[in-house]
Amino acid sequence: MAFADKFRALHWAARSMSYHKALDDFYDEIEKYKDEIAENIQSIIGQFTGKEFTKLELPIDDNPLSIINELKICVTNWLNLHKDEEEYIGCESLTTAFLAVVHKYVYLFRLCKNNEI
Repeated sequence: MAFADKFRALHWAARSMSYHKALDDFYDEIEKYKDEIAENIQSIIGQFTGKEFTKLELPIDDNPLSIINELKICVTNWLNLHKDEEEYIGCESLTTAFLAVVHKYVYLFRLCKNNEI
């Protein structure tokens, strides 16, 4: 959840339209993934109680490229943790698709890089 909050805050603080739009669109992608993956995981382990969530401490850096690379590492680590568990195949598919979206936004944030955040 911390990643989505960080991208939303950067969106609000953006000083260029290109970053503003890219950050807003990526925030929507994160929210879509969070909802889909949460529902899939609950089909495996049961309904969440709220205790499953821990707050991540994100880097203070406000560079979208640094933050998205941290996100990519976290998502990849989660994927690798469950790669041999058959019941997580649907989650693997969702996560792999989300990683493709992450790579798209790495590219888009690089295009925005010459503008001010």
